Amino acid sequence: MATPTKRTRSRRPAAVAAALAAGVLLSGAAASGCDLQAAVDCARLAVEVTESAQVLEQAAQAEDPQAVVDAADSVNREVQELRDEVGDADVREAADSVLEAAENIGASAEAGTVPDLTPLLDATDELSEACTP
Repeated sequence: MATPTKRTRSRRPAAVAAALAAGVLLSGAAASGCDLQAAVDCARLAVEVTESAQVLEQAAQAEDPQAVVDAADSVNREVQELRDEVGDADVREAADSVLEAAENIGASAEAGTVPDLTPLLDATDELSEACTP
């Protein structure tokens, strides 16, 4: 029964990114008052977070603590870089949640405990909400 859970979790970040990308495209095309740069920022961040979540999940499933730490460090660098380019306060706050979750995952792996990926998945949901017009 554990396999379906893993499969569902693996698809969740991809589904979030797809929903965000679709929302960005629709809102950018349909809403006359939409800030196009904010929409682009959301799309870029959504893609990065999705890819990062998948890398972290794969490292955690491989039960390789150093790979988890390396993946968490990579997430922090890449998301921080994108976060610094985003002007929208809600999107920045969601990015901060992603960063915090990645830091906690890395710290957990360094401490030798099994990392909990739930906060990262919750942060992707927060990002989705922040990016929905």
